[in-house]
Amino acid sequence: MNEITLSIIVEFTNIDKIKQIASMCNDSVELVIETSKVIKNIKDLEESTEARITVIKHTARTKLDDKKRKAIKSASGKYITFIEPQDEIESCYVLTILKAINQTNNLDYIKLFWNFKSWKNRCFYGCNNLWATFANVYSKDLAIKLDYSETPRAERHNTAIMNEAKGDAIMTAKPLYYHYDRKG
Repeated sequence: MNEITLSIIVEFTNIDKIKQIASMCNDSVELVIETSKVIKNIKDLEESTEARITVIKHTARTKLDDKKRKAIKSASGKYITFIEPQDEIESCYVLTILKAINQTNNLDYIKLFWNFKSWKNRCFYGCNNLWATFANVYSKDLAIKLDYSETPRAERHNTAIMNEAKGDAIMTAKPLYYHYDRKG
């Protein structure tokens, strides 16, 4: 069994979404599933994928920052990425991340360019937010330092940390991650 290179943290919304992500993974990838629900058929999922599965339970009232922090601490991978439950990814997304990790030399983060769609289907390309949880890959050490509370104080804190971090950007021929703004 390979060492875990990448931990993908995803909030459980339905088993089909988890199966889709798991189908893209190999044995160097861990799926960390955040949930306040009981996941039926988790054993079937574990048997049908090479990815390792870790389930993190929390209450429905757990704050976002606490959920993310608990999932990060439980993750085994050297690198962490998040997939938001409403978002979509291309089938080559995980493989692209693994290739980027293998080609870089101990970076703190890797920025992926992505296609942003609001619920009104307006598209925007690119992202200037280096610490947005989606479409970024962080070293576990850096991910632990970030604040996920979505406040102005957190934004200033994260900007300062990211300005000191060593990172790189990956440009792809087509978008690999589609972020749907829940607020839109």
